[in-house]
Amino acid sequence: MAITYLSKIPKKKLTGTAIVRVDFNGGLFRLEKAINTFKYLEKYADKIVVIGHKGRPTLPLNKKEKEELSLEFETKNLSRLLGGKVIFLDSIKLSENGNDIRRAPKKSIILLENLRFIKGEMENDEETGRILASLGDYYVNEAFAASHRENSSVCAMTKYIKSYAGFNFEEEIKNLSLVLKKAKKPIVLIFGGAKITSKTPVIMKFYNKADNILIGGALANTLLYLSGVKIGNSLAEKHVDSAVLRLLQMDKIHIPSDLRKSGNKILDIGPKTEVEFKNYIKGAKTIIWNGPIGMFEKKGFEIGTKSIAKVIADTKAFTVVGGGETIEAIRKFKLEKKYDFVSTGGGAMLEFLAGDKLPGIKALEK
Repeated sequence: MAITYLSKIPKKKLTGTAIVRVDFNGGLFRLEKAINTFKYLEKYADKIVVIGHKGRPTLPLNKKEKEELSLEFETKNLSRLLGGKVIFLDSIKLSENGNDIRRAPKKSIILLENLRFIKGEMENDEETGRILASLGDYYVNEAFAASHRENSSVCAMTKYIKSYAGFNFEEEIKNLSLVLKKAKKPIVLIFGGAKITSKTPVIMKFYNKADNILIGGALANTLLYLSGVKIGNSLAEKHVDSAVLRLLQMDKIHIPSDLRKSGNKILDIGPKTEVEFKNYIKGAKTIIWNGPIGMFEKKGFEIGTKSIAKVIADTKAFTVVGGGETIEAIRKFKLEKKYDFVSTGGGAMLEFLAGDKLPGIKALEK
């Protein structure tokens, strides 16, 4: 079975109400990547219903989370990007939304509230999926970054509605498949971010493919702590399983040899590590980077991430970058256009490249 791409669908079949799934995490980047799909559908669809999520709210919702993670603010961003009015529906009762969508005038663009405010969404609940599907005539997934999650708006609803991959989703599969099939060695992987426990399964799957794996950020803090280095109050996971401990015995994995600190907190790699990491990167023919390797948001501690970002940008290797914070960093350093492919996915990109079939891709294969 193969994915049906929006680009291959006859235009006459795109009338009616389109439901477009996007991911509102990671600033504007992921929305911007979905714009070509929105602009195309504006020409042919009668209405567009935009569904998506932001953050990981705990249910039942508290007032603070509701205010911080509501998609109401995204109405302005979407309206500015599309150049027209966007109607926001703040109800999380999908049946009420259905009535409002049917009453909306032709050519309306309608944004629903954060789907993760609905209990069934993250459980991939079939009934939630069925009701979501009833809100339109066809579905377009433009949330590659969320397609490693079995959520109702990614998986369950596709059983009840014609479902297609959007233009950027298609680009993600095309470019990442190219890496899978034609990646030239040496392959260097760079991992940063917060939790080593969430990255360990992916690192293990990549291990045989990669020549060197460079680890920074809080991931490195955890490994340093486990190897006996005093890390003070640095962000780290101090209780991990045996799989994480095994990483310390793997000779392809490289952790920082020196550090930049603020008080007793590790916030960046040190100058010696910069040189060591750069040497591995300069010898690579394929580079995959996910996660900043220091607290780049804080002045004085962006040095490591910036220097690594620059050397990756300057290399002649095929370069793939992904993940919300990584994209935020390369945009800050004005390097976004210097890489061969910038993926909207973080975890989704890594799981795809590790050879896993993403739930969101399976759901589109009919």
